[in-house]
Amino acid sequence: MHKTILTRSYSNIAIHFCSIVLSASCLLLIVAGANGNPPAANTSNTLTATDAHGAQRSCPLTKPPGWLADAVAKPDVQYPEWGKNHHEQGLGIFRMSVDSNTGKVTNVSAVRSTGFRDLDDSAIAALRKWRWKPGTWKETDVVISFHLGKVPGAAPEAGMPNYPSVSAPHQGSNMPHGGGTRY
Repeated sequence: MHKTILTRSYSNIAIHFCSIVLSASCLLLIVAGANGNPPAANTSNTLTATDAHGAQRSCPLTKPPGWLADAVAKPDVQYPEWGKNHHEQGLGIFRMSVDSNTGKVTNVSAVRSTGFRDLDDSAIAALRKWRWKPGTWKETDVVISFHLGKVPGAAPEAGMPNYPSVSAPHQGSNMPHGGGTRY
């Protein structure tokens, strides 16, 4: 009798184990995508832009992109209260699709997330309000940084990195020391 119970128990364990392995395999396949390869992470260290004629430009993350000179309105990015209260910090790359006839931003997406949804949402909301010189760009990438000061009581900063050579009129206008963090 004990042999029968043990045999059934081992049999049930084997069936459950196989079910768990099969479920995990299916989940990995779904996460990896239909081609079986893991999803590609954006590890690029460059920003890109496409001008109104379809020519692609690129710029390393550490330098100010030349296309910023064509932005005529750049409302400041707001640091979300939740992010400040929970010490969320991050740097993200965002891509703006631009109607080249009007210069209005038609879509914004995160190319590389800050790591926090509320920070990404805040950056996207601000970037949707940007305006570009008509006839200049179809698509542009920008870096947005969220940084909490290391000194107690220092104001949190949100916006573009502090590129010293960019002379855009609205960049970091309400932020101390002229803008976002250096990296």
